[in-house]
Amino acid sequence: VLGYRVGEDTSIWRVAAQQDWNDKWSTMLLYANYSIDNAGGSGDSANINQYGIGVAYQYTPSIGFGISYNRFVYDDEFDLKDSSLLRFRTEVNF
Repeated sequence: VLGYRVGEDTSIWRVAAQQDWNDKWSTMLLYANYSIDNAGGSGDSANINQYGIGVAYQYTPSIGFGISYNRFVYDDEFDLKDSSLLRFRTEVNF
């Protein structure tokens, strides 16, 4: 986890939903929580929350495109600023 020693007890909760609107378009939502005991060897626990949203377009049966946004919110234990990720994806199946 970003250079920190992963604790002895780590739990991950992830909930995701996808809605197919038709043969071409779909959307998704995501929430994940990473709970780490003994984070960084400090004996304390820390949490990371992830929020995500995205949309996908199926251009042909074998080519698809997607764009998604993810936001990561860290506890003070990590001494990190919250971060974001914008991803554009091209998928080719053959």
